[in-house]
Amino acid sequence: MTRRTYPATLAESGRLPPVAVVLGMAGAMLGACEVVLGLSGDREVAESSLSTTATGNGGGADAGPEAGACGLEPLSCDATRVDPCNDADHCGRCGHDCRGGSCAQGKCEPFVLFSGQAYPWGIAVHGTYAYWTEFLGSAQNPIGSITAGPIQGGRATTFATTQASPFSIVVDATDVFWTNSVKVGAVNRCAVGGCDRPAEEVASAQDHPWGLAVDNDSVYWTTAIASGAVLKCPRTGTCQPVALGSGPYPYPTGVAVLGGRVFFVTNFPGGGVFSAPFAGGAATELASALPNPYALVVDAENIYFATSGTAASGFLNGSIACIPNGGGDMTTLASNQAYPSALAIDDDYVYFATGVPSRNYIGAISRVPKRGGAVDVLASDQPGPAGVALDATAVYWTNANDGTVMKVAK
Repeated sequence: MTRRTYPATLAESGRLPPVAVVLGMAGAMLGACEVVLGLSGDREVAESSLSTTATGNGGGADAGPEAGACGLEPLSCDATRVDPCNDADHCGRCGHDCRGGSCAQGKCEPFVLFSGQAYPWGIAVHGTYAYWTEFLGSAQNPIGSITAGPIQGGRATTFATTQASPFSIVVDATDVFWTNSVKVGAVNRCAVGGCDRPAEEVASAQDHPWGLAVDNDSVYWTTAIASGAVLKCPRTGTCQPVALGSGPYPYPTGVAVLGGRVFFVTNFPGGGVFSAPFAGGAATELASALPNPYALVVDAENIYFATSGTAASGFLNGSIACIPNGGGDMTTLASNQAYPSALAIDDDYVYFATGVPSRNYIGAISRVPKRGGAVDVLASDQPGPAGVALDATAVYWTNANDGTVMKVAK
């Protein structure tokens, strides 16, 4: 197995921003992957561009704890008396379907959707499939891949191989885009049905492309280096990338687009949240002096972002916060979180992954209401949660430590 290499500038800066922590996390987890997954050298891949590489558990799950007195009274759901403490069709309330998982103590339990994956990282969901990156390889030994599997479980297929550390991934109705995050990296595109030929390079020779976003016309990404940039290209063909928001910027990572503007964060102690117009011109700094902002997402009203905390705290004082799209006061939604590193939103909640660096990034998948409130832990003791994605009824994530793709009902 080829261990990934990352921007030397991050390690040499002496600041150890969370991007560098992620990179250290990758090296630490790889040792575990080699033991758990039995990986050694390149994986054998069939010649077909849709070669089968993994088997899910069909959406099944081990039985959860025996239902006890969870404090919920029996319910009458569809004229049937049910126990909301352990009924997987009416878990905690009528109609709350656990989507293939079990119900214990009135909460839906997380379960393994696919196992045996080689260091899964970024994840996206569209329609009836989940897509994820296998964050392996180098430019000299590109053994990473892009894999997809049905959200109800079953057979997973690899449809893009020989990738050099594929990291972020975005999927829409027609295409899958991903970044190959190496020194001479690329932004790639493939049809959602699979690559019947080598993946198309939208942009080549990119220095550690990291965050990724798309709209109807263009694809946008960041380069996570000391003199980084926010760039864009048309969705199809190979182009000379256009830099947005002037720049350069130190270690830009998370990126999102909405309403003719690109939003991004700079990942270092004292980093910020920025907005820049597609049409060109300088970026506006909407929030500054933040402790290592890393990921962000946007909706019609707000920018939601994760700060990974400080090295002095062991990255245990991270937070989830938001600011209005046009700028304004920052609101902290969740504080004292252990290195939050991935975000997703629906109409009501911000979902995020956390991991404790001193525990080999054992962490959790949690959510917090957009309007403020208590943090709800959906899955605890997860072995290295890396990416998070949503559909209307469930949350999906990758666990890099043990090579699993997971699911839990919302």
